[in-house]
Amino acid sequence: MAEVAAGRLDALWRDGPFRGQAAAVAAVSAEHPDDAELRAFAMLAALRENDRARLAALPGLLEPPAAAVPEVHALVHAANAWLGAVTLDATVTWEAQRRLGEALERAAAEHAGGAAEPRGGGPAVTAPRRLGAARAWGSLAVAEGAVVGGELETARRHLKAVAAAPETPPACRLAAAGRLAELDGVAEPRAAVRRLDGVTEQAERLEQAGELLHALTIGGLLSLAAGDRDGGRSRLRRAILVSAPDGSLRHHTLARMLLAVTEDRPGSDGALQELAEAIRLAAADGDSFSYLAVIGLAARVYHARGADADAVLTLSNGIHQLRSAGLAALALGVEAQRDALRAELGEERYAKAMEDAVALLERDLQRTA
Repeated sequence: MAEVAAGRLDALWRDGPFRGQAAAVAAVSAEHPDDAELRAFAMLAALRENDRARLAALPGLLEPPAAAVPEVHALVHAANAWLGAVTLDATVTWEAQRRLGEALERAAAEHAGGAAEPRGGGPAVTAPRRLGAARAWGSLAVAEGAVVGGELETARRHLKAVAAAPETPPACRLAAAGRLAELDGVAEPRAAVRRLDGVTEQAERLEQAGELLHALTIGGLLSLAAGDRDGGRSRLRRAILVSAPDGSLRHHTLARMLLAVTEDRPGSDGALQELAEAIRLAAADGDSFSYLAVIGLAARVYHARGADADAVLTLSNGIHQLRSAGLAALALGVEAQRDALRAELGEERYAKAMEDAVALLERDLQRTA
């Protein structure tokens, strides 16, 4: 069993946990509860997949063994920093980032020679490669903290560094490219889609179904939000043909919903119900960028069907939800969409839409009272 764990660790340092592998990594970690490396990788895998249930089952913040090599310390602190960002705990985030920086400095100093250190269960993973992996996971964690803090340019800088570094594990490279695309999707959805098409190609080459499904689904969603109906539907049709690995079923569900919304068919009630469910799914999943794109698409669909009040209400509620979640920087993107809708409608029609939106809210409140 120790050889299995060692072999798994070699693969995790070399390649990183891909989307869809969180359950497998968690299972191996559960069999070796005292292994700080496996626990850190289990946490990072769950964070990558935004798996709230699996994160809740983890023991919380980790502490690396004092005798562990600096790369392990860096990996553990990267996991803690990412967890702090997700839970909006600034104290945890900044302390973990401080310790992460110190551990990376020690690792660079101690392993400049790059001698191989074989494990029993697989090919040797050299010190430079472990250091590159620790840096990559650390930069991904710092980027998540920057997104939560509204420092999107800082997040982009760290993500680009991950994508460019030669020792970055493939899973981290895909994670960085995907996150950059999501950040671009706020203001430049077409550029984001092109980046995600690159992720799609890499995921196919690596035969990673979870990565492929995510890239196709988010790429399709952003294509629709940018007004490219045919391109969006093409990506979504490819997505539903991908075999969904563990933890990726929600992407299948979202893809099918979006295909239903954009079908050319008489009547609108069914499509609008699918659209409302897509918004609920993205919000419940805690995926802020999917939520951002879905509400943008929803506003376009509502407006195209003459439901101006629903369009205004969807964007206004999205702004409120994002601000309530501490994502004020992302809310600015939705405010820009609402301002654009206001300019398109004109002041008189926009005022009428706002009035009707308030009436819709009051009616809903009376119904649920």
